[in-house]
Amino acid sequence: MTNYKIRTMLYTPSKRSYSKKNKLPFPEPSEIRLYEDLFWSTFSGLPHTCQKILLLKWCDYSNTEISKKLGINEDSIQERIIHCTRAFVSKVKSHRDYKLLKECPA
Repeated sequence: MTNYKIRTMLYTPSKRSYSKKNKLPFPEPSEIRLYEDLFWSTFSGLPHTCQKILLLKWCDYSNTEISKKLGINEDSIQERIIHCTRAFVSKVKSHRDYKLLKECPA
């Protein structure tokens, strides 16, 4: 996963400057490592099935392809994607490093 994708998934807008090209807040270079650590430590805390589902979804696999690869009923795959995404976001937001990054001065 690229640093850009990690930043766009985790970064909460603040008064920092925005990247003109992408119109997204861009963290300082010193924060990039903290974002990566936050992402991977949180991601590794998810159940193994959720990790597989999210990785495949982030790699642009369709729901049908994900269900076939993992042997999950195609009718329930969208619900599982939503459940895993919510679990991941919840873990990120409750992580102490996320709270630290959110409070960083602009």
